[in-house]
Amino acid sequence: MTSTPTVAVVGLGAVGSMALMALAKRGIAAVGFEQFGIGNDRGASGGETRMFRTSYVEGPEYVPLIMRARELWLELEEQSGMRLFHQSGHLTIGDPDSDLVKKVLHAAEVNGLTYDVWDAATAAEKYPQVRVRPGEVVIFDRWGGLLRTHHSIVAATRIAESLDAEIHPWTEVTEIRPGDDGVTLVAGGVSRRFDHVLVATGPWITKLKPEWPVKVGRTEQHWFAVTGEFDYSPDVLPPILRGREPGYVGEQKAYDSSVGSMPGPDGNSVKFGLVRDHSAAGDASIDDFERHVSGQNIRKVEAKILDNLNGVYPSAIRADAFFEGFVVDNQPLIGPIDDMPGVSVLAGFSGHGFKLAPYFGELGADLATGVELSEIAVRIFSPRRFDRAGVDA
Repeated sequence: MTSTPTVAVVGLGAVGSMALMALAKRGIAAVGFEQFGIGNDRGASGGETRMFRTSYVEGPEYVPLIMRARELWLELEEQSGMRLFHQSGHLTIGDPDSDLVKKVLHAAEVNGLTYDVWDAATAAEKYPQVRVRPGEVVIFDRWGGLLRTHHSIVAATRIAESLDAEIHPWTEVTEIRPGDDGVTLVAGGVSRRFDHVLVATGPWITKLKPEWPVKVGRTEQHWFAVTGEFDYSPDVLPPILRGREPGYVGEQKAYDSSVGSMPGPDGNSVKFGLVRDHSAAGDASIDDFERHVSGQNIRKVEAKILDNLNGVYPSAIRADAFFEGFVVDNQPLIGPIDDMPGVSVLAGFSGHGFKLAPYFGELGADLATGVELSEIAVRIFSPRRFDRAGVDA
């Protein structure tokens, strides 16, 4: 390698733009390629906003990583001068016997996070926008909030560019060819050589490595107008994750779909939808997916909104679908690609990607510059885990 390595980042979505920024901050000659525009709505970051949660139902081992990401989000907001993170907290609502509530509390307690637990009456007093059913509990995560997706990608890319990173939007990478003297990348019909290439193409990773256990998932999002009775501004109302609605099959407690909601950036709308089932990701190619949301699916969501929120008109004013890559074990793929020397992957985020994007970007910069990754990053995220565990793709 040269004394000052050259690194290409393929894909400038949430994680790719953060990786490019992290490389530029380290003085690395970094070049970013994006097949669409910067901050586009084609991939997993589409839909304007994402919720940020620190008491993480997906596992307590994620909490230190999320807290590091939070530091980086605040740093990005300060350095960019753009409003990116509304620190309104986060609400988890559910039956106290549900896995969701138990796992959120466990993650908080294991990591020493401060939180509040309210009954339905207390929660209704604090947040009259939210319908809480008798017997449910509400967990308030004070470190949570709302992230603005497209603006965040633009912010990271602008900072990278200000530090002399090279940006190539609307430039598709058609070939990545490792060799003895580095990695040759063909983009826009032009060949260039790099010391390292980071592939951060989201669900498009299935084109480069179709044999990997990654499936393309479809996430549908719906927007509703608020009626003005309550304050839905993103600095007031936290994002909400509500557990499956309890019911009974015989004497066994059963649960319906989980739902999620978050205020729109302008406070005049709210995004609401069914929480996706990761296992529902299919075998279709990324090229086969349709962004149109069917009327049947829209009506299914409309039927639930007034059971969850007050002051909302129950007819969707917008519905859209976005693509995301899901790995069979619902953990990201971050690490070297063994059969492609000099190439590393940041993909398959399985729903973890946006909130952790600045942290994952740091891992990408570490991979490209030879910095040893942490034990948890190797154990949980390495593509080699499938070789170790013998997971069937």
